[in-house]
Amino acid sequence: METTIDPDAHYTQVAMRALSRFVPSALDDAPAAVRARFNNALLNVAVNRLIEVEGQTAAATILWRIVDALQDGYLPTPDHPIDLTRQDDVPMQ
Repeated sequence: METTIDPDAHYTQVAMRALSRFVPSALDDAPAAVRARFNNALLNVAVNRLIEVEGQTAAATILWRIVDALQDGYLPTPDHPIDLTRQDDVPMQ
């Protein structure tokens, strides 16, 4: 049986793996105050980029899907990112 690979999911996984490898070492030489604020800074950069690319309404929808997934106990990993492309009536993994 042949498995169909969703290109969006595949490239999201590749990007998450790259960030997972790069980010920890990028912070090695940073002062503790910078390391402590890194997650917030990264989130702000990501949200600003998301708004720029998707627009405010679509960005808000995407962020709301993330909230729903996290509240449901789903924890994204590089191998299993949150699927933000599914419709509301389709349960997440």
